[in-house]
Amino acid sequence: MDPVSPLRSRKLAARFAQHDVDGDGFLQHSDYQTLAATLSDRLAADEATRAMIVDGFTDQWQQLCAYAGVDRDGRLSLAQYTAAMGAGIAGDAVSLDQAVLRTSRAVLRAADSDSDGYLDLSEYQRIAQLLGVDGAADSFGLLDTDGDGRLSNAEIADAIRDFYTSDDLTTPGNILFGRF
Repeated sequence: MDPVSPLRSRKLAARFAQHDVDGDGFLQHSDYQTLAATLSDRLAADEATRAMIVDGFTDQWQQLCAYAGVDRDGRLSLAQYTAAMGAGIAGDAVSLDQAVLRTSRAVLRAADSDSDGYLDLSEYQRIAQLLGVDGAADSFGLLDTDGDGRLSNAEIADAIRDFYTSDDLTTPGNILFGRF
């Protein structure tokens, strides 16, 4: 498999745009700090969860910089992000866990308003809206691979792995952050 196929490039470009909160065409540490603060605030995260979200986004930034060979105070272009995330982080399960899955677990914890350890449809729709992802109601059923009407951390983690690594348009992960 090509490390960064055309489909994966499109998916990564969409994630790049979601992370480029200031819209300047580059990713910087400030984008990740703003995203962490915004998600924490809008999800009303408690202090411990807020710290987990901030730490997760900080780790993502540091991993991206390490893979891209960029100073942590620098900035990443779309091409650098695609190479670092597509061929580097997504190709290494430990890095993917540290860079992405750790943050997603913290965000899911903040969004889990009833603290049952799962996301129901309304909780999932809330995150999707914050991330600017359309079609959350339609996506939910596909992401709910065991059909129990809720999303577990494992289902979300599988979807995230699929999103970053799969070239199969039918995998549920390819709708997690929007349709491609």
